[in-house]
Amino acid sequence: MVTNPGAPPRLGELLTSAGLVSRAEVASALARQAVKFARLGELLVQAGVIKEAVLRAVLAVQEDLQLGRDRDPAELVCSRIGAILRGSALSAESLERALQEHEKGDIPLAEVLVRIGAVTRDQLAGIPARET
Repeated sequence: MVTNPGAPPRLGELLTSAGLVSRAEVASALARQAVKFARLGELLVQAGVIKEAVLRAVLAVQEDLQLGRDRDPAELVCSRIGAILRGSALSAESLERALQEHEKGDIPLAEVLVRIGAVTRDQLAGIPARET
């Protein structure tokens, strides 16, 4: 994905940089967007790719970046998602371990959480929508 230098990252870039979605999932949603004239985030939620709570957290990060709050976009996204996860199914220690593992490779954070046994796929699916 290409953006304007100095411009805040787009939603798809934030989601992929944090390992929350694949580039293929974003590309598929963008293709549907051209036909449906819906917002990218809404299409990803409708397709079951991300939860509504994750979308809201990433949109908050995007707003932080647009307002000039200078932090690494992937770090911001993971911290917001981490706050959601800690409140529902995960200890702070497990989250920290998962974030460290996530930073080592190209594996989505949710997959790392499952692989290290911090949460089950069912727990991830049941994360409630919360304000971040």
